Amino acid sequence: MEIFWLLLIPLYILMDSAVSFYRLRSIYTNYCEWLGSAPANNIHLRQKRSLLRQLLTHANVSDAQVPIVEPMEMNHVMSSNVSALDNFPAKHKRISSVHITLINDALGVYKERMWNSFNPLWWVSVLVFFPRSLCVYLGVETGNLAVKIVQVLWWLAGIVFTVYKLFFPENLKHLLQGLYHTLIP
Repeated sequence: MEIFWLLLIPLYILMDSAVSFYRLRSIYTNYCEWLGSAPANNIHLRQKRSLLRQLLTHANVSDAQVPIVEPMEMNHVMSSNVSALDNFPAKHKRISSVHITLINDALGVYKERMWNSFNPLWWVSVLVFFPRSLCVYLGVETGNLAVKIVQVLWWLAGIVFTVYKLFFPENLKHLLQGLYHTLIP
């Protein structure tokens, strides 16, 4: 019965990624239709700006700064860097191409997460490099010395656990049952 609870993790990752993919694809479709249409009201897309930002953040796709140069009067030009997400939706060619790129990047991330939820090699990699995976999830720099030390300790704990299980299988079972009953009365 305990293995059933572990199977809920890939199911959760699959469902979360599928829902996020569907919502982002809906925004993408509406945006592409709006780009191809005559000048029209874009209030329905403006209302999706915060959802777009949330979905891109969830996919670890960061905002991009777009350099814009606009002609002014008397042979002057104005140049600036603008946030792509703050200017969603926009029909400006450079900004709209960045919007499409960001959305497609996030769609690719969600597709990859859906496939990885059933990929056993990915799960083995996550288990072996669990501290690093946790740091990536939490947004901590993985090249940090502390992360590397925790990773080595994780591997040593895995080796000790494996050796202990080989030589004392009954003791390990009693130890795990005691921990389980201590944590969950």
